[in-house]
Amino acid sequence: MNLNLPAPYTSGSQIKSPGDMDLASGGVTLARPAGSGFLPSNDQYPFVVLAGGKEGVFYDLNPSTMNNSGADTVDPCSTGTGGQTVQCFGAIQLLGKSTLTPSDCCSGAIDYGKRGSTAFWGGNSTFPENVLYVAGSQDSEVRAWQMTGSGGGVFTTSTMFGHAPAPNPNRSSGLISYPGSSPVISWNSNGGSPRDAILWILDTSGIPSTNPIAKLYAYGAVPNLAGGQFTSLWSDTTSGPLPTKFMVPTVVSGYVYVGGQKPSATCSAGSCIGRVVSWH
Repeated sequence: MNLNLPAPYTSGSQIKSPGDMDLASGGVTLARPAGSGFLPSNDQYPFVVLAGGKEGVFYDLNPSTMNNSGADTVDPCSTGTGGQTVQCFGAIQLLGKSTLTPSDCCSGAIDYGKRGSTAFWGGNSTFPENVLYVAGSQDSEVRAWQMTGSGGGVFTTSTMFGHAPAPNPNRSSGLISYPGSSPVISWNSNGGSPRDAILWILDTSGIPSTNPIAKLYAYGAVPNLAGGQFTSLWSDTTSGPLPTKFMVPTVVSGYVYVGGQKPSATCSAGSCIGRVVSWH
């Protein structure tokens, strides 16, 4: 079947489902917006629910009106769904394109779309505020989407926040390789400037391979407004022990932790547990 794609795709854009469009590939994000005027009207819950799957479409939901009525027969992005869907938008652009036809992609088994979690940053009253970061498989860029200030928990679908160069910029295809990444934001929110925030991207696309490499990138979470690009602050290439394919970095007290595989095939039971091999 063909799936209609929402904004910012051009109206009429579609992809053909290969029978592998589950929503569980990226999990669920609870976004509690900072500031006022961002919540769905008449909503008793101070957050929205964000979920997306392998087609790259994100579903922005109002948890106070969620129900399974007509879930199998009604398009959740259409009108008349009882108000549970605040918005649908193409947060991940498949193959880095803003316009798609079924012949462009996805007619067979392809590792595309949302394959990891997202990062939501409430920020503060100083720009920026309420931003969602995604790094999808087969997209050309790490993308950031900001909620509008008009209320309702809706995200702008224009390219107003800027995009970062994708991890592994030397890849020949020009696209973020499978499985994409799960972005992480670290920031000193206690009096810190928003420009001190860091966007962490872990690229595990080289796992597995005959010569596996993992790459950890750090970007300024706030882009250079003049150039519309995130600033690359630091990167590191590590050749084992390697992280697992869908690993999410954890940032605590100025350190970045990445859970790894065992250092070698001869690692005996228990001897590798808790071993710290490098600090960043």
